[in-house]
Amino acid sequence: MEWLIEPFSYSYILKAHLVSLFLCSFCGFLSCFLILKSYSLLADALSHSVTPGVIIAYMTSFSYTISSFLCGIFALCSMALVTGNSKLKTDTIIGVVFSSFFALSLFLVSIFSIPIKLESVFLGDILSLDDGEVFELGVLITILFGFMILSFSKIKFIFFDELGASIAGINVKLYRLLFFMLLCFCTVASLKTVGAILITAMLITPGASAFMICKSFNKMAILAAFFGGFSGFFGVYLSYFLDTYASAMIVLTQCVIFIVCFLYKRLKIANLHFLKVAKNV
Repeated sequence: MEWLIEPFSYSYILKAHLVSLFLCSFCGFLSCFLILKSYSLLADALSHSVTPGVIIAYMTSFSYTISSFLCGIFALCSMALVTGNSKLKTDTIIGVVFSSFFALSLFLVSIFSIPIKLESVFLGDILSLDDGEVFELGVLITILFGFMILSFSKIKFIFFDELGASIAGINVKLYRLLFFMLLCFCTVASLKTVGAILITAMLITPGASAFMICKSFNKMAILAAFFGGFSGFFGVYLSYFLDTYASAMIVLTQCVIFIVCFLYKRLKIANLHFLKVAKNV
């Protein structure tokens, strides 16, 4: 049985477990709001838009977090600018912006000699986190969680009924801006965990799974956070024994949870239909 706890005897794996547990849990919590407003494509766009920031950080020895965050904010501003000054649909604008930013990161890597592994940017490398990065992520996640818990009722109100929230005296524009900044921070923090390609799954799948089996938004948020945290912890744990990418196992665990929720929902509907037919007979 000792082999079951063997992964926890290594400090780098223990750090990966803790970071993935809390970060994936927060992503799961956030995913409920994205599902509610159909912002799934936006999460995908943001995950690709921050990659030039990573490359620029390596080129200039500037802060990885700040550079990626500024790139994400620039992408959001670009999308807002084009949306407000054209008749193009939102999904079209998002598609143009995120593919352009992603192509820019590949261009920078091709032109300049940068000591960076593209694989770690696109697929994540959570096992290489040092103590400083763990501390930075810990502070960041605590601030993000604190803000969301304190502002939960107001942001929920805005996402459900923007006009009603405005009439109630809530500064809708300010909270929307803060939410998108928070989403941007979360995306940057997740780069190390699952990489640019799989961040979208972390910001969508837990909320989608919880949405299928919950009737209230509060329960959905709690369950999505649990699904996210569990998949983060268990995915890293499985990757140790299977010798695979931790990011892949985290997302695959979320996919399994999604399938289980989907089957549970279908069985529940089938059972209700059967009871209704039996009652009529």
